[in-house]
Amino acid sequence: MKFEELSPFEKYIQEHSDRIFLIATPLDTERKKIMQRVTSLLAQKEQELHPITFESHVSLESFSEAAQNRPLFGATLIIIDGLDRVKKEVREEIAKAILSNDSFFLFGAAHLRGVSELPLKKIPTLDLSHEKPWQRERRLLETCVRHVEKAGKKLHPEAAAFLLEQVGGEQGLLEMELEKLLSFTGLRTEITLEDVKTLASPSSSFQGWEVSKRLVWGEEEVGFFLSMVLNLDPISLPQLIGQIRYFLQMGEQLAENVEKPAELFPHLNPSTLEKYHAQAKKIGRGLFQKRLIALNDLEIALKMSNVDPSILWDLFIGRWK
Repeated sequence: MKFEELSPFEKYIQEHSDRIFLIATPLDTERKKIMQRVTSLLAQKEQELHPITFESHVSLESFSEAAQNRPLFGATLIIIDGLDRVKKEVREEIAKAILSNDSFFLFGAAHLRGVSELPLKKIPTLDLSHEKPWQRERRLLETCVRHVEKAGKKLHPEAAAFLLEQVGGEQGLLEMELEKLLSFTGLRTEITLEDVKTLASPSSSFQGWEVSKRLVWGEEEVGFFLSMVLNLDPISLPQLIGQIRYFLQMGEQLAENVEKPAELFPHLNPSTLEKYHAQAKKIGRGLFQKRLIALNDLEIALKMSNVDPSILWDLFIGRWK
């Protein structure tokens, strides 16, 4: 069973007794956060849950040893993030083993095509690899609200929307800003729009957001961005990639003949959305898709090669036109 939104997936976990789950999204930070959330939900259902975590370097021997582990009380939860990067022969053996094992299994991957060995039709799967921008925006807003509620407070809807617009779609950055707001509001039980406006000040994360916006919407010559990105301290290139992706996915959606763009991005300022909509139609959906491919290639190269990041960024800019 495949889900394309987080809330129905979480509800399914709470109401059913499945033991194998898969999370697919190319955004590493968000995937890890969602896997932590799933682990928490399973722990609420099981009296004693014993997690064993592996990364993509897991060997068949270490997996088999974990799968055969039988705690005296409770159950084992085997977690593998980056399953699509595990050796193919190991994935094939994992796929065979999980159906006949009574442990819990939680897998993470960038895309479903990288884990085709698994019996996907039998596994409840959250597939965010093709998530629409408006779906991601709504999911991040829900995540912000939940984060604040865990601290015993409420987040005003306008405050959440403004924070998302300012910080962008990086979940890690959002959570950092929320922690600042929780401290800032002290004993008060609600975070308001005024709180966000008061606390939100220019920082490297906001600079990265500005760079991304100006790059995607053509507010500067492309050559400008090589020197600019390297001067953003302490911004990291992986963080900037996430911010650029957010705007590119937004542009891809707006470039389609959308009659009511406000329904896709209800939290954007109307005048800003109108400007983005006009520019997206001018750029064209095909060019947004081409640039997303180039961005994904940049992200993979950063993870898999030892080439200087500034050179990889320069090559990416070369593919932008």
